[in-house]
Order: sequence, then C-alpha cells, then structure tokens
Amino acid sequence: MEITENEAGLTVERNGTHPVAVNVVTAPHPGFPTDLQAQYMALMAMAKGTATIRETIFENRFMHVPELARMGADIRVEG
Repeated sequence: MEITENEAGLTVERNGTHPVAVNVVTAPHPGFPTDLQAQYMALMAMAKGTATIRETIFENRFMHVPELARMGADIRVEG
C-alpha cells in the first residue's frame, strides 16, 4: 500500500494486489482499537483468505455485518 499525506488528510492506495486476511482481537490500548474494527472488517472483506475479528470490548460492535453481507461479503457472526 502507498500512503500519501495531502491537504484533505491521507490517501491510501493499494499497489494492485489484494490485501491478505489477518486475524485481530480488539483490546484496550495498546491493542487493536475497537473503534477501528468496522473499517478493518470492510478491508478484510476484500482480502484473500479468511479473517477472524474477535471483539472483546463491545458485544454489539458487529451491527454493520448484515450490511456488508448485503453488499456481497462472505461474512458471518458467531457467538
């Protein structure tokens, strides 16, 4: 990926390859932030392979999953 700073903020562009699926577990600082979980899930919907996201802070954090599925993501919630 290429990250460029500009007047409006940051621009992130991939280099032509798909991202690779990586598992994450949310945790308090300095762990993976629960507030970034939805954006990461959308990215992993485009990744090659299977990613698992385990939410340990807010149990209702997966409200966006049905919308990603409606847009074609192969996704499900367990537990």
